[in-house]
Amino acid sequence: MDLLESLKRYNPSSEQLEKINKLKPINQPDYALEELIVVPIAASNNLIHGSNGKWSLETLELITASYGQGGQDLLLDHTWGNSHNSMGMIFDAELWHYPTVDNAMMDYLLQKSNNEYDRKILMREGYYQVTLYAAVEDSHPIHSQLRYQRNSDVSIGGKANLDYYCPLCSTKTEMVKFRDERCPHYMPTQMFLAWYADDVPPEEKWRIAPYFIEHGWDSSVELSLVTAGDCKQARVINQQMVEVLC
Repeated sequence: MDLLESLKRYNPSSEQLEKINKLKPINQPDYALEELIVVPIAASNNLIHGSNGKWSLETLELITASYGQGGQDLLLDHTWGNSHNSMGMIFDAELWHYPTVDNAMMDYLLQKSNNEYDRKILMREGYYQVTLYAAVEDSHPIHSQLRYQRNSDVSIGGKANLDYYCPLCSTKTEMVKFRDERCPHYMPTQMFLAWYADDVPPEEKWRIAPYFIEHGWDSSVELSLVTAGDCKQARVINQQMVEVLC
């Protein structure tokens, strides 16, 4: 089965059902195909997020591998302290890579960013996307929310001890942290831009980096449906995305 046909499936395939059943409680009967729906999700990517950071490619691999173990909750709004907001579970993960980004894909991905640096990233790295697959009980109320797009944006949730690298000083062979003495640049966090950027003298504005690279991931805890996630393109995969990516 090709990717397009797989994404269009309503119920899980036999291969997907086998993965899901390996995650069920040991003393429960196997799930049946008609009990579950599959929700394919574009969870994260290599573009600049709302926080002004982007994941390193190595970190995207770590995130994919972590979610790929399966069993993480599909939640609402990162409510880690309220298990009643769990609506399903992640059972599989893939890291998609498009080495060459055509004009249609470029236009689609930049709809929510219009960032010259995102364009440069796509031209230099291509497009990477962490794609997750969630299993949801067919009779669950969230099914209606998903079907009618009342919940569509998503955000990953996990634990990470992050390092922050400068995109201007780093190279293909060496990543340079902002606190490295070789790096003269300021890390453009939201707090820095809001409180300190205006105090930087005009002749030193060049020291403000355009974004920062986040590196490191320990464990994936959940994936949440949210009103607006940090990753601007992260969402339940819809027909428009499929037409561009497939």
